[in-house]
Amino acid sequence: MVDRRTIIYAGIPYTVVRFRARTTAFHLHGGTIDPPGTSSGVPADAKPVISDGELRVGVLAAFNGGFKADAKSGGVILDGKVIEAMQPGMATACINNLGQLKIAAWGAGLPRKNFAAISCRQNLPLMVAGGQLTALAENPAWGNWGATLAAIGAQPRSGLGLDAKGNVIYIATMTGTLPAQLAHAEVAAGIVTGMQLDINPEWPTIGVFGSAQHHRSTKFILTLPGYNKPPADYMSSSARDFFSVMAQPNSWTCSVSTPGLRNNTMTAQPLSISPGC
Repeated sequence: MVDRRTIIYAGIPYTVVRFRARTTAFHLHGGTIDPPGTSSGVPADAKPVISDGELRVGVLAAFNGGFKADAKSGGVILDGKVIEAMQPGMATACINNLGQLKIAAWGAGLPRKNFAAISCRQNLPLMVAGGQLTALAENPAWGNWGATLAAIGAQPRSGLGLDAKGNVIYIATMTGTLPAQLAHAEVAAGIVTGMQLDINPEWPTIGVFGSAQHHRSTKFILTLPGYNKPPADYMSSSARDFFSVMAQPNSWTCSVSTPGLRNNTMTAQPLSISPGC
């Protein structure tokens, strides 16, 4: 379901975690502080903590989302509720009612008719498209990729992407890195469509379990070396939005699913295992 490795690009170590497309399912949560209003304005399973429904299925991992809403880096949709409006051209990670995650530029790959998204997270334009750096990622003007501490471009950064087989790849480093270096590392990690997630020392973080967790455990087998924000927050209360990862049943006849949206209105998305398992 999950594998991990460390790659080195330009002398910088990057933690790379791959979530297998068939055996993992994703969910998006808001935070207590950001995006504003999500702690009380979304269904229970999208609130700032991993839900009981996710634990019933089995939680494998959780990792950070994108920039704060006031950075104006793109939109957020949680369980059908538009928290921040989608922006054309922005890199977008969308999740459907089967927990599948797709990444594309909004208006050029997403939304799509055959992928009924219930949650979406944007964060600036794509860094990698077609397995190559985008023109913006190659541009040395690192200010295009978010405000940094003390106006220093080399900062801890995280990213998310898809490989050629549709597997989801999270990549991050707590060593100072420039946007173009992160983009090159994404390509080196096998990402063919990739975006940047949150940056600066306080925010990149991931916690991975050794097996699917059905209780509020914090016994991770993998965390991001040097992290400042503890991934244990995702099991109790997270100030910022985050992605959770669940285990899909190990059978082609089984899957994790939610009811999906009905009549384009926000509805709770209780997670369940499909009949026939």
